Amino acid sequence: MRESHPKYTRILNRALRSPAWLGYGVAMAKLSAIDKAFDLARSGMYRSVSEIIRRLPEDDQAIVEAHLAQPAARRELILICSDAWLSAN
Repeated sequence: MRESHPKYTRILNRALRSPAWLGYGVAMAKLSAIDKAFDLARSGMYRSVSEIIRRLPEDDQAIVEAHLAQPAARRELILICSDAWLSAN
């Protein structure tokens, strides 16, 4: 295996510590938490948004709650959840 040049290693390490890259990681964590909530809603196992939120890990609960502060996002999750619940039962 070829070793990387020290100059490129320093550049890469600096880039990975940059605020832009760290913001990307936070955005991906939020997206992942929101995706988990919508996946749970589509499963048909949960009747309400509050049940879905309780099922998520604590770190994800706050992220999803913040996202669901937008009425359109909460409405979408409610509709998906109720449709899946009615289809499953």
